[in-house]
Amino acid sequence: MIRTTAYVLFIVSCFLPSVIHAQVQITDIQVFQPISLLNNRGDQHLAIDDDNSTRSFLTPSFTASPHIAALDLGSLTEINRFRADKGGDTDGTGNGAPGLEPIDNMDLKILYTTDSGPLEQRSYLPVSGLINGFNGTELINADDVDATTAMVDNDHHDSEFDGLYSLTFDNVQATALGIQFARDSGDGAPWTHYYAWELDAMLDNDEYPIEGIDVFQAPVIGRPLNTRNDAANAIDTDNSTWSFLTPSGTSSPHIAGLDLNGSTTVNRIRIDKWGDTDDAGGGSGAPGLAPIDNMDLQLLYTTDNGPLNERTYQPVSGLTNGFGGTELINADAVNPGEATVDNDHHETLDDGIFSLSFDTVEATGIGLRFERDAEDSTAYTHYRAWEIELLEDSTFRDISDIQVFGADLPGEATAELNNRGDEQNAIDGDDTTISYLTPSGTSKPNIVSLDWGGEKTIDRIRVAKGGNIDGLGAGAPGLEPIDNMDLEILVTTDSGPLESRNYVRVSSLTNGYQGEELIEADEVLADGFVDNDHHDFEFDGWYSLSFAPVQATALAISFARDSEDSAPYVHYFSYELEVYESAGILGDFDMDGALTVADIDLLVSAVAGGENNLQFDLTGDGAVNEADMTTWVKDLANTWIGDSNVDGEFNSSDLVGVFVAGKYEQDMDAVWSEGDWTGDLRFASSDLVAAFVDAGFEMGHRGGVQDVPEPVGIPWLVLLLGMIAVRRRSRVARSTS
Repeated sequence: MIRTTAYVLFIVSCFLPSVIHAQVQITDIQVFQPISLLNNRGDQHLAIDDDNSTRSFLTPSFTASPHIAALDLGSLTEINRFRADKGGDTDGTGNGAPGLEPIDNMDLKILYTTDSGPLEQRSYLPVSGLINGFNGTELINADDVDATTAMVDNDHHDSEFDGLYSLTFDNVQATALGIQFARDSGDGAPWTHYYAWELDAMLDNDEYPIEGIDVFQAPVIGRPLNTRNDAANAIDTDNSTWSFLTPSGTSSPHIAGLDLNGSTTVNRIRIDKWGDTDDAGGGSGAPGLAPIDNMDLQLLYTTDNGPLNERTYQPVSGLTNGFGGTELINADAVNPGEATVDNDHHETLDDGIFSLSFDTVEATGIGLRFERDAEDSTAYTHYRAWEIELLEDSTFRDISDIQVFGADLPGEATAELNNRGDEQNAIDGDDTTISYLTPSGTSKPNIVSLDWGGEKTIDRIRVAKGGNIDGLGAGAPGLEPIDNMDLEILVTTDSGPLESRNYVRVSSLTNGYQGEELIEADEVLADGFVDNDHHDFEFDGWYSLSFAPVQATALAISFARDSEDSAPYVHYFSYELEVYESAGILGDFDMDGALTVADIDLLVSAVAGGENNLQFDLTGDGAVNEADMTTWVKDLANTWIGDSNVDGEFNSSDLVGVFVAGKYEQDMDAVWSEGDWTGDLRFASSDLVAAFVDAGFEMGHRGGVQDVPEPVGIPWLVLLLGMIAVRRRSRVARSTS
C-alpha cells in the first residue's frame, strides 16, 4: 500500500495565529439596568383598597427571591412616610424566625421613583433619612432601621399584636413608592411574601390615594449554575446511571433546565427517581415516610434560546397526574392552575416511573423546579434521578442539554437604558475625559456594554477608572474615599440593541496582562467575577483583565456597589475602556499556543457535558455541540474527522491508536483521542461511520492532492484488522489471568 509523503509532514500554517493582537475599535457604548419581571399574586390590589379586613400575600406561592411592591401615586407627589398594616406570618406556614415562630423575619428597603411608565420598568432609588415610626409612635417591630441605606433589618412586625407601623423619611417628590422585601436567610423557610392588609403612602398625617400596585422581582441577570457535574446522567437514556442534580449541601430551590435544541412540541415529562432524594436515610425525610423525602415541584417551559440559566420560564397549563390514567405520581396533590406538585414522595422502586401531562406547547426547553418541603427534617434540596424524559404523548423528544441553576433569581436579560449622557467619554481614546456612566442617584447594579459592530475574537479588557466612583468622599471602610465595586465580565454573540442581547460570563478570567497592569481588588475569579475592585487610575494606572479567547460581538462589565460601603450609589468612574483582539488561536482551549489533541479532547468533554461556555462556542450560535467539533476539525485544524492524534491526516495509525485505547463499544468515557468523534463520550460504530462519511481516510491533508487513490475496501480492512487485534489481545489477557 502506497503512502504519500504527507503521512510524515505537518502543515504548521494551520496552527498559526488567526488574528493579530490589536485594540478593538469600539463603535458604541450603552449603559443599562435589568428590567424586572412582574410577579403579582393576583389579589395584590386588596393591599391598597382602604379596607383593612382584606389582605394579600402580594407574591404567588413558592416565591423565594427578593421582590418589590410598587405603589403608584399617579403623578409627582410629595411624600415622607410609609405606613403598613401587615401580618407577621408572611408565608402562612407556621414556621418562622428562630424563637419567633410562626413570625417571619423580613428584610426591607424603602425606595421611590420619579419616572413614569410601567411600574416594573422604572428606576428606583432609596429614600434618605429613614427613621422608625412617626413622631415617636407607630414603631416597627424590627432589629434595626438604617437611615443611610433605607433598610430595615428583620422586620417581624405583626399588626395583630403590634398595631400599624410607620417609617418616616426625608420629603421627596415621587411618582411611586417601592417596598423591597426579602426573607431573612436565617429563617426556617425561604418563601418571600409580604402579608399586607393595607399599605399607605403619606405626607405627615395626609394619606394619598394609590392608583395601582405591581409586584416584581428585584432585577438580577441570570441564575447561578449549580450543576453537580454528573447531571447528564439523568438524560443519557441509561437508567442504570443517575444524579442528585445538585451538589452536596444545596438547600435552596433549584431548576433543572432541559434543552430541546430548538422549538419542539411536548406535552409530557416522564421521570424515574429515588424517594430518598438526599441519601440521608431513615433518620430524615418526610414525617411518617422516612427515609422518603417530600419534594415540591413546578413544571415550567421556555421559548427562548441561549444558556438555559438565562432564559425566561413560565408555568405550563393543564398539568395532570400521569398519562392516560397510568404512571401516576405518588404525591399529595397536582395543581393544574399553578403547574405545581405538592409533596412528591414518589419512589420508582415501589411506585414505578411517573408521568406528568400538560397542555401541548412549542418549547425550546422545559424547567423542573424542585425544592424540599419545609416540613421535612433536613433542608437538603436534590432531585435524585435515574432518568428524565420529555415526550409528546408517547413519542420521545431528544434532550440535548441539562443544566441546574438557582430558582431564586430572575433570568430575564433584557434591560432598560440608563446612560448618564456623556458615556462616550469612556471610549473616545482620550484618558483626560471621564464619565460616571450612570446618572446621579443610581443605586442598583448596571451593565456597560462595548460594541465594535461585528464579531471578533477577544481576550482582554483594559480600563482606566477612578476609585472614588460616586464623588462623595465616602467609600469602603478603611479605603475612604475609594469605593469597592463588584464586577462581572460578560460577552455576547448576539446582534441588535446592546441592552437587548443575552450576556454570559467569560471563562479563565485572570488579573492583569502578561503579569502587568494588575487590578487592585480583593479577588479575581476564573468564572468571570471581580470582588471589591478598589482600583484608582491616579495611583495605580491602567488595569487589565485577561480571559480565554472568545468570539463575541460585544463585551460588557456588570458593576455593583459592594454592600459594605457607606453609600449605595452605583457608578463606574471611567476615563477609558478598551477591548483587545486575541493574539492567541481560536480553539486553543489549553492556551499552549497550538491546536493539539488536548484542545479537541477538551471540546469533546464540553460538548458531552452540555456546557454553554462561549469559549467552546466556535459557531457563534450560543450552544456547544457537535457543530463546534466539526468547525474545530475542518475549519481551524484543517483536518479530518477520525484524525485521532491531530497530525493532519486520517489514516491507519489513527485507527490503531483508538483501538489500542480499548474503549470501543465499552461503557467507558472516551474523548477524541480515544475514538469519540461525535461528542457523546463513547467510542462506537457511530464514530467510525462519521469518520468514513467525511471521506478523509488515506486522503492526506485536508485540501491536499492524493497521487494514488486507495481502493475503497482498504479502510474497512484496516478497521476489521484493528477490531480483531483488540479482541485477540482481550482473549490473551483472559487466558493468562
